[in-house]
Amino acid sequence: MKRTVTSVLAFVLLLGAGLALAGCTSISAGGGGGGASTDARTPYVGTWEMSAVTVGSTTYSGPTLDAAKATVNIVITLNADGTAVLETMGEKNSGTWKVKDAGTITITIQNSPQDLTIEGTDLVMSLTGMTVVFSKK
Repeated sequence: MKRTVTSVLAFVLLLGAGLALAGCTSISAGGGGGGASTDARTPYVGTWEMSAVTVGSTTYSGPTLDAAKATVNIVITLNADGTAVLETMGEKNSGTWKVKDAGTITITIQNSPQDLTIEGTDLVMSLTGMTVVFSKK
């Protein structure tokens, strides 16, 4: 068990580094959320916390991921006015988000859009070789 938790902690630290390289540690502040009406944004408004991470064919979730989240966690807060806060490894960054289409939102990250899809009740961010699932708190 200790080896598993250590492996997950190491993985989540690498995840944080990978997100930083992908530009996900900072959401750019760009003019308002724009796009869809407030009603279209309603299902997405709230705080979303990392609930699963899949790398290749291995998924980390539940108690294993919870142990890692004590040290490293990713939280996205989507506000009704189109503003967003991304917290990664304790660092909070402000920015914007909008509804792209039914089932997809876009967060602008360092002037580069990042789509997240809705799957069931979760938001899913797909990165190269990795998928991060966020559940609403």
